[in-house]
Amino acid sequence: MKPQNTALRALATPVAANLVLVVAIVLQGGTALGFLDPAVQVGAGLDRHTGAAFLQFLTAAWFTDRLLRMALTRPGQPRHQQPVPKIGLYFITAVVYLGFASAGLRLVFFQTLETIFAASGIFSLVVGFALRGLVSDVFSGIALHADTHLAPGEWLELRHRGDLITARLIEFDWRCAVLEDRYGNVIIIPNGEFSQTRIRNLSRPVARHRLSAQIEVAIEHDHAQVCNILANACAHVVAKGQILANPPPEVRLREVAEGVARFDLWFFIAPGTSQSSTRHAVLDAGIGFLKAAGVPLKRHEHHTLGPADAEDLLLVDVRGRILRQIPFLAILDERQIERLAEGTSPRRLAPNDTLIQAGEAGDSMFVALQGHLGVHAPVDGQLIEVASLWPRDILGEMSLFTGAPRSATVVAKGPATVLEIGKPLMGKLLGEDDALAAAFAHLIVARQTANQRAAEDSRRPAIEVVAEEQSMLKRIASFFGLHRPGSKPDG
Repeated sequence: MKPQNTALRALATPVAANLVLVVAIVLQGGTALGFLDPAVQVGAGLDRHTGAAFLQFLTAAWFTDRLLRMALTRPGQPRHQQPVPKIGLYFITAVVYLGFASAGLRLVFFQTLETIFAASGIFSLVVGFALRGLVSDVFSGIALHADTHLAPGEWLELRHRGDLITARLIEFDWRCAVLEDRYGNVIIIPNGEFSQTRIRNLSRPVARHRLSAQIEVAIEHDHAQVCNILANACAHVVAKGQILANPPPEVRLREVAEGVARFDLWFFIAPGTSQSSTRHAVLDAGIGFLKAAGVPLKRHEHHTLGPADAEDLLLVDVRGRILRQIPFLAILDERQIERLAEGTSPRRLAPNDTLIQAGEAGDSMFVALQGHLGVHAPVDGQLIEVASLWPRDILGEMSLFTGAPRSATVVAKGPATVLEIGKPLMGKLLGEDDALAAAFAHLIVARQTANQRAAEDSRRPAIEVVAEEQSMLKRIASFFGLHRPGSKPDG
């Protein structure tokens, strides 16, 4: 049904009621206007003549209210696009009925609203106290509707009765402000309370919200290096889409006290984003990247290797602590980790340095410790960055374990540091442990399967995975010359 037809049908009922009253008043008083009926006189009281006359004023108010609503609303349009808000329509309705009722009292019963209220002072006092909150909510709602700093659909942050609330404004009703938080919960606050609350509009001037996280590091570490590591961690969280890239996150040294340097990480999130989960992601990346760079968060009270020992990647202990945190190397025991730490050395890269070149022969693997590396592969004849590598990531494992040519070009996007693990060192470990080759074959195939699932959203049958692990084990055994490569361990 068309909106115009619906509006006309809404007017038909009060028009019909007015016509019926006019006919009844004409039949009993000889006039179309009830208050002109000769029977309507001072002191007449409530009878069928005065009742019909007063009812005529109420039906006239009914018709006028419907007519004004039809003129002041746009059928089919959302509430926030209406020329007059819903609370404004309620106010107009109250004014119309109050006006016609006042005229009816004066012309039919020769009384005024002021006289009636004054004659019942106790009633007026009770009603006044009962309605003071309602009146406050109504007029506060009118003021909020007129406020151009708030609009439906915008995200707000406010503290109500001790609770910090982040929610999207749905509408201002005649009595309450209706909001919805990011979990879909509806929050209703009386307009009087809402208007007295300090509110921050998160959607203006742009849709973002500023947060911070704090990390403490022992003062003996190079604070400039720590700032760079934490900035790289923030860039990693930006790349994952968990915080906004614009404005960019910032890392600042806040204070130094009691041997500890305190760093603030400032970043922005979109309205409705979980603050706790985002702060967790930033802290997780920051702590992980510091550990990957050999920077522990705990201050050592006793130093035997000098003030920079925790940051010096030339120290075997520092490299061992880093390698223990690499998931790919978690299958190695403490002795094997120590052997790796003794046989590796850090390699530092300047911005735009190429670490590996696609197509080149290789027999080593790299562990990213600091910085940000870009993985480039040929796409439609052009070299395109297809992935990013961050601290704790590994690259080149296929070349280390099978001698396969490098599959991509990896370039440093800024200052970066990696550890290189070569074939001779890994060959000694594989030769001493028969089951280690099968364990690495299982890890490599699992990584490849996970990458394929992420790219293709497909699942291969388990029998195919087992067959591929056996094939990978044979390639590793052949490349390292292992005569007893062992079998995949249980579990």
